[in-house]
Amino acid sequence: MCCNKLFYEGLSLIGNLSGKDGNMNVKEIAKYMVETGIEKNLEWNYSFYLEELAEIFHVPEREILTEKESILSEIECYEEVSAVDFVGDGFQIYYYIDDLEKD
Repeated sequence: MCCNKLFYEGLSLIGNLSGKDGNMNVKEIAKYMVETGIEKNLEWNYSFYLEELAEIFHVPEREILTEKESILSEIECYEEVSAVDFVGDGFQIYYYIDDLEKD
């Protein structure tokens, strides 16, 4: 459950990110970003660019930008994430080191 439950209860998503017609929604994008970053990460942080996300989720970059704050809030809800920022043309996710160390 997201730490901003009340925020999401009142949030009305638009367009393709609404999850209608089988399209990806904000929570699915955030989950993909967190899980992929953990899997591919070498330096305890990982970047995702708008162009890349738009291609993966088949939505225009402007829709991702429209929901940027919602995506940032959702990513912050993951306990593995220490911080997340939107810089330039993408998202930068920072992870807690202990959660990523592999045996």
